[in-house]
Amino acid sequence: MPLKLDFAVENPTLSAHEGLRVGCRLRNDDAEARELPSPYDRSGAFRIELRDGGERLLRTMSRLTRQAVMTGGRIDRSLSLDTLAPGQEWSWKMDLASFAGPIPAGDFVLSAALDYPPGSVSLQTGLQPIRVQRDPLASIAALRDNPVLDGLALLIETEREGGPEYFLRHHNYARPLGAWYSSRILEGENAEAPFCASSNFRQTDSLDPFFQVWVIWTSAGQLRARRFDRGAATDLFRSVPIPEGRTLLRSAFRTASGELFLFFWSPAGMLECYRWDQRLEMAFQIRLRVSNAPVSIGADEEFIHLAVPWRGILYRRLSYSGRSREVVHAYRSRLQPASLTYDPAGRRIKGLFRDGPHGKIVRMAVVDLARDVVAEWGIEVPLRGLRELSFDQDREGQFHLLASTAARKLYHFKEGASPKLIAEGEDAFFPLVAASGGVFLGCYRTNYGYGFLQAKKRGAGP
Repeated sequence: MPLKLDFAVENPTLSAHEGLRVGCRLRNDDAEARELPSPYDRSGAFRIELRDGGERLLRTMSRLTRQAVMTGGRIDRSLSLDTLAPGQEWSWKMDLASFAGPIPAGDFVLSAALDYPPGSVSLQTGLQPIRVQRDPLASIAALRDNPVLDGLALLIETEREGGPEYFLRHHNYARPLGAWYSSRILEGENAEAPFCASSNFRQTDSLDPFFQVWVIWTSAGQLRARRFDRGAATDLFRSVPIPEGRTLLRSAFRTASGELFLFFWSPAGMLECYRWDQRLEMAFQIRLRVSNAPVSIGADEEFIHLAVPWRGILYRRLSYSGRSREVVHAYRSRLQPASLTYDPAGRRIKGLFRDGPHGKIVRMAVVDLARDVVAEWGIEVPLRGLRELSFDQDREGQFHLLASTAARKLYHFKEGASPKLIAEGEDAFFPLVAASGGVFLGCYRTNYGYGFLQAKKRGAGP
């Protein structure tokens, strides 16, 4: 046949948290050049098809579905043609995490197809078997960051017999149904409690910083960090002994030049900031009203921003020498802090409070530092055995809350509406609300791994 389409699966056995990676090749063995849809054509002429064992079509993945799950704009169906010369071939690779949501656990077959009726082209590859394995979720670290675009990095830890495994996934925060990539990382590192560093800068010269993520972890008394580009490990790696007697906070940020700033609690209860480039050097230390508390930290190019859970939210703005430029009791509450997060992308502090570990009264607060506005919403959750809570505020200012219960159910609450059942059957859902564009509800489900559901504006729920 003059035209030949081939494709191969790089990881035929994969986790439900991992992106399926495929490589494709189109070769012209004809004596004449052929005008064909290019490898990056958006019309959907080229597609990947997922089938069950009985070869029943379950899912079609193309650059049309990629647009649908990655952006909220109008889908571009324009045809992009290119000339494939005699004896020439095109090859390209794809992470199918960006073409559709997670593939459920099970055994499937995969094939590729190219249809272009004007050129009398209809090509189909053979079937490639794949196996998607269930991976019990142990923890998830989420970071919303905006060095260039508004992104959401998820560092997922799963429980396996041989020890924990980690996956790095990168979403658009405004529409996280698909991911730019979802890669297995930190293999053989014996990593403990890894997390991602945020950025203290925002620039528009290049998209590269958006896809660069520094992951920091500890291992056998060593502090380690490596930069990952599009989920692939780079040679940018650092390792030093952990300063004696110090406790690492899971808050860090990077500069445009590649410096890392990390934070520790000292044995005396002081908050210490360290600059890490070629060496690990203390930048400053400061005493806060609380010690060994879940302080949340972010930064821009001028200041470091601290959010401290003290009778609500205490906000402190520091220079890079550690000098206090502003101290504000940004939000007051007598309830106990359940979570506190500094959002470097939105320059917001998000605090969630409740009346004790088993209480039903929940209060959410968003401190918008850019606009100097505080918004809050309180609710008495009409459920027994509350376990996990996560919230966000949408563009219209409406709050959205995810709450799981001891009865293994996950509910979505929003102001002025009845709660909706989102999922059930898991001991832990690891809920996450992302409400920058639409409202997207992240949760773990055994057969699907970790993924997002889009909440409808009207109707019976997601």
